Amino acid sequence: MRRALIVCAAFVFACGDASVGTSNHWAGVGNDDENSGGGDDASAPSASDAGAPSASDAGAEGAAQTQDFQVMTDKTSYSVELRASVTVQVTVAPQNFSGTVSLAVTGLSTGVTGAFNPASVTVSGTTGATSTLTLTTLETVASATTPFTVTATSGASIATASPSLDVLAQITIQIPTNVEALAGTSGNPSTDAFGNYPIVINAPANLSSTNPVVVKFLNNDSAPHCIHASNPNQGFPHDAVTNGVCNTLMQKGQLDQTAHNVNTKGSYLFYLHDEGDTTEGMIKIQ
Repeated sequence: MRRALIVCAAFVFACGDASVGTSNHWAGVGNDDENSGGGDDASAPSASDAGAPSASDAGAEGAAQTQDFQVMTDKTSYSVELRASVTVQVTVAPQNFSGTVSLAVTGLSTGVTGAFNPASVTVSGTTGATSTLTLTTLETVASATTPFTVTATSGASIATASPSLDVLAQITIQIPTNVEALAGTSGNPSTDAFGNYPIVINAPANLSSTNPVVVKFLNNDSAPHCIHASNPNQGFPHDAVTNGVCNTLMQKGQLDQTAHNVNTKGSYLFYLHDEGDTTEGMIKIQ
């Protein structure tokens, strides 16, 4: 009987060294909000925040974490326009672990890319390290909210975090610096000033006046400008003009004050009213 008890005790000691917890994000990090980039401005833990959450603080998403280190994102959700980028701050927090940790991202929607800077970090003891993950969208990516996974790996040790990315049915078209120099002629306008021609956008589900594609214009040129468009019934109106003169002009660094909330599939031409139709762009919603 005594010999059986010794064997049982040895088995319990050997099996009691559990090495996996369940937590995705540092406690209290991130909340949803409507701004581009997602949630609250809660920052990731600093290197002095050495302790990781216990198993009782497990995150709702339940991704696996080793006891060697945890990986966390500064927010739980992010949002980004079409043809734009958003940054994710990724922190690796070690628990008495030293080594190089490699970072990877998976689960992004087609048309969304992710790049880390740097792609690996070195941690030591309880001193953590951070990397910036830049998520970039094409203009044709489907608008949706999708979870993605950030994975941190060092040898056999692995940890994950699972935030989400909201791709908005929204695009900001840039009016470039010195746009006048890019102009053609009225009979042969330039189509290179505003990016792709046409700018092809995948329509959101149930495209309508209450669920439109939002088109914005940002003036990066030193001269003021306004947009000539001709489909007000479809949500793509001309900027306000009186006697051929624009009532409101975008100054440098300003967005167009006219709302362009396109509600119907189709092709939409635009040009700079103040420059004439010498520099032309097109939006195609399909």
